[in-house]
Amino acid sequence: MKDPFQLDERAAEAKNILNSPLFQEVIRKMREHHIARLMQAVVGSDEAKEAHAMLKVVSEFEVNFQSIMTDQKMDQYYRKAQHGTG
Repeated sequence: MKDPFQLDERAAEAKNILNSPLFQEVIRKMREHHIARLMQAVVGSDEAKEAHAMLKVVSEFEVNFQSIMTDQKMDQYYRKAQHGTG
């Protein structure tokens, strides 16, 4: 079983990062840059494939931070269910 305090701390940090104006700006700029690259690339070209891959990487960053927050919420739910509260 994972340490609930560690999960809580990790979830709080993930939330802080996702809500950080700097993080949001960086993600937005990366997404815009790679969308522009994709729009200008020839369909099926290496440039298009690379731009698409980079967009997937940008999304993975957000998904992984959100996953940490979801893990913590699920852990809280199961802890409450085990103790008959909630």
